[in-house]
Amino acid sequence: MIAEDIANQSNLIVFQFNKSLGFIEPLADYDERKGRLLEGRERNTITAVMVGAVGTSSIDFAELEQWFPSDFLLLLGLASGVEVGAPWIEFRDDQGLLVRRIHATFWRSLFSRGHEAIREEIHLGERSGTGDLLTVAPSSPDYRTAHFRIVLQHIVRGGLHGYTIQDKLDHLFRALDALCEQYALKKTRKPNDTLGDHHRVALRKVFRDATKSLSEMSKHAENQGNEAEAKVLRQIAGQLPRAQNIETGFGKAVIALLEKFGLPDGEIVASHYETEPRSDNRSWSDVLSYYRGLAMHRGYFDTEEGRHDLDDIVRIFFHLHDILLRSFSRCCSTTAPISRQSSI
Repeated sequence: MIAEDIANQSNLIVFQFNKSLGFIEPLADYDERKGRLLEGRERNTITAVMVGAVGTSSIDFAELEQWFPSDFLLLLGLASGVEVGAPWIEFRDDQGLLVRRIHATFWRSLFSRGHEAIREEIHLGERSGTGDLLTVAPSSPDYRTAHFRIVLQHIVRGGLHGYTIQDKLDHLFRALDALCEQYALKKTRKPNDTLGDHHRVALRKVFRDATKSLSEMSKHAENQGNEAEAKVLRQIAGQLPRAQNIETGFGKAVIALLEKFGLPDGEIVASHYETEPRSDNRSWSDVLSYYRGLAMHRGYFDTEEGRHDLDDIVRIFFHLHDILLRSFSRCCSTTAPISRQSSI
C-alpha cells in the first residue's frame, strides 16, 4: 500500500511481475520528449523506463523468450494508442550497477498518435489502469500466443490517426479474422453436420448426377473441338463437391464472437435495423461482410462517386474498434476499463 501510494504521487505505473512489483517511470524530460514527437521533430525516442525483478530467471539472450515480458510493450501500445518499442534491456544488481546490456530491438516503430484505450490520469490508483492490465493479462491462456500478438498489433494500428479509413478497417478486419479463426467460429458446416440421413442420400444423388452430366457435356464440347468450353465445364464439375458445404461468412462469425464474449451488440444492432432498416436492406452481418470484402479485396471505398457512404463506413469503423477493445479485454479477463473516448 505504501509503494502504491508513492507510485501515485510520483506518476509511476505499478504492476505485478515475477512475484514482485514492477513499475514504469517517465524520464525527467518526458514532457520535452513528448513535445518533439507530437511536433514531428522526432519519429521515435525513449520516453520512459520499465523496471522489474529478474528473480532466478536467466539473463542469457537465448533464454529471454521464456520469461521476458516483451508483450508488455504491445499492451502498452493498446493502453496508450501508440506503438511502443524498446531499443535495449539493462540488467542491474541490487545496488543499481550495470551487469549486462542487451541491444535487441523489441517492436520498433515510428511514432504516430492513435486511440488511447486507457486514460491513465483517470484510472491511475484505482487498480483499473495500465498497471492492472499488465498485471492481469499474463494470466490469460491467450497470452504470448501468436494470435494474441497479431490481434494486439492490428487493434493498435487500426486506431492510429495517420492511416486512411481503408487501412484502419483493413487492420480491424484482420484482427477479427484472427480471433474468429482462433475460436473456430468460421468452421465450414458439411452435410453430415446439418442434414438427416434421408436428405444426405438425396443430396449425394443430386451431386452425382450433376457431376455425370457435366462430364458428358465437357466430353461433347471436346469432341466438337471446343477445348475452352470443355475446360470450363471440367472446372465447374471440380467445384461441385465444395458447393455442398455451408461457409460461415465473416459477419456471422463476428456475431458469434460477440456471443462468445457475452457482448450484446448483435442483438442491439439487429433490433435497431428492424425499426430503422438500411436503405440497402442489408442485415448487420451482411454489412460487415460487405465492407470487409471491399477493404480486403477491392482495396478502397468509392466515396467520391457516392457509391459508398463515408458516414456509414466511419460508424462501422468506430463500432468494430470498440468491439475489438472489449473482446480483447475479455480475452485478458481484466477489470481495466477499455475506453472509446477520443484523446491524444
